[in-house]
Amino acid sequence: MVFKYQKETDCFLCPAGNRLILRSLEREEFNICRVYRADCKDCKSCPMFSRCVSSSQKSRTVRVNIFEEAVKPCQAKRGTVLHAYILGQRQIWCEGSFAAQKARHNLRKLYRRGLEAAETHCLLSTMALNLKRMVKCLE
Repeated sequence: MVFKYQKETDCFLCPAGNRLILRSLEREEFNICRVYRADCKDCKSCPMFSRCVSSSQKSRTVRVNIFEEAVKPCQAKRGTVLHAYILGQRQIWCEGSFAAQKARHNLRKLYRRGLEAAETHCLLSTMALNLKRMVKCLE
């Protein structure tokens, strides 16, 4: 089933012409979704009810990830030569730095409580790593 999004009214239109309006925002493990739902009355009287709505639901629901617009351009670049190069650089610079900090700069555990203390701990660890890199460059 193809549901068409109408930007002006912030709703979806089902193939039968019924509107699915924004009902709520739901937080999931890794994202936040907008939940668009049709009225139960509209769905029960619809001739496409059995094809459109599962037996456990009373009306049609569409979930849209709020980060979808930001993710689409990134997914379009996936598989290109530039993307593979950038991933390789990330493994060297970012992941290597995290591994070094975890192994040699006391980031395996945080010994102080609170977000501010954790942030201070991470910043000091990063500063130590950067100082070591600067000394290495000066030699």
